[in-house]
Amino acid sequence: VADDNVFSQENGRSSDVGVWISPRVELGYQGRVLEAGADLGADIRRYLNHSSLAKEFFRVNAFGELGLLPGLSLRVSNKFVPQPVELGRPENDTDNLIQSNRTVVRLRYVRELPGRREIEASIQGTRFTTESFEAIVPGTGPKGDFHADYWEGAAFLEVKNGLGRRSSAFARTQFQHRVFDETPLSDHSNISLLVGLRSQWSRNLETEIAGGWGLIAFSHRPNVPRFLGRGHVRYQLPGGWTWKLSVRNKFTADIAGNDFVETSARTGLEKRLGERTSASLSFFLTRVENETWNQGANLFGGGEFRLRRQLNRRIQAVLSYRHWRNGGDYDVDDYRKNTVSLELSYRH
Repeated sequence: VADDNVFSQENGRSSDVGVWISPRVELGYQGRVLEAGADLGADIRRYLNHSSLAKEFFRVNAFGELGLLPGLSLRVSNKFVPQPVELGRPENDTDNLIQSNRTVVRLRYVRELPGRREIEASIQGTRFTTESFEAIVPGTGPKGDFHADYWEGAAFLEVKNGLGRRSSAFARTQFQHRVFDETPLSDHSNISLLVGLRSQWSRNLETEIAGGWGLIAFSHRPNVPRFLGRGHVRYQLPGGWTWKLSVRNKFTADIAGNDFVETSARTGLEKRLGERTSASLSFFLTRVENETWNQGANLFGGGEFRLRRQLNRRIQAVLSYRHWRNGGDYDVDDYRKNTVSLELSYRH
C-alpha cells in the first residue's frame, strides 16, 4: 500500500509505503436445524517510515443459527473486528481503526402469505465494547481513554406485497435504543419508517426507491424529525458493462454517540474483460451534518479504480487506485489523499 497522506492531515502531509498481511481460516457447518460458521484471522500492518502506524488487529466473525419452528430462528453472532472511529475518513485507514467486539442475539420470524406477500419481524439485543481511544464525546468535547461501550435493543417489521410479476412494494419500521456505559448524554433511540418499491423491469434493469421519516431521540437534546430516503439502479449494458447508481439520506450516529444526517451518492461502471479479468471505476460523494455542534456540514468524496485478475484457481491479484478529499465547513479536517495498492491473495 502506497499512501501520500497516511495521517489524513491538511498540512504536513506524510507519505509512506506499507505491507499488510491478513491470514484467515474459514469454518462452516450446516445441518437440518443448525447452521454455524466462523471466519478467523488477523490484520498485521507495517510501514517503512512510520513505526507508530505498526498495528495488529484481530478479525473473528462467528455465528450460530438454530431453527426453532418453521419460519422462526434464533441467531447468536460475535464480531471481534477493527472499527472505524471518525466519519469522513476511509474506513480502512490504519490510524482511524480501533479493535471492537459486538455480540448480537436475534430472534427472527419470516412467513410467506398468499398473493406474493411476505412478513418479516425480528428483535435483537447487542453488547458492543471497544479498546480505549480519543473521541469527541457529547457534553464533554474531546476525551482521551474513552470506551464506546453500550447496550442496544432493537426491533423491526417489514411487510412485502407483490405487484405483478416483476415488482413488489414494501414497508419497513424500525426501533433501536442504545445506552452507553460512560456517556449518558449519548443515550438515544433511533426510529424510522420507510415505504418503497422494488422492480425488475427486464433482465438487464433493476430499481429500488424508498422514502419515509425518522428521528434520533436524545433525552438531553432536541429531536428533529427528518426525511429518509434511498434509491438504487442497476443496469446491464451491452458488451459486458454494468452501471450502478445509488443515493441515500439517513440518520446515523458515530461510535461515540454523536448524531448525524448523512446524504450520499455513488455511481460506477464495471466491465468484464474475459473470464478472469474485470475492471471497475466508481465515484462517491457524502455530506454529513451534526446539528448539535452547529458547525455546518462536512463534505467528502472521491473516486476509485480497481483491476482484478484471477491468475489461477487459487491466486488472485487486485490493483487499485483511490483519491479521497475532504472539504465542507469542518476546517480542521480539510485534506486530500491518494492511495495505490496491490493485493495478492492465495486461497486453499
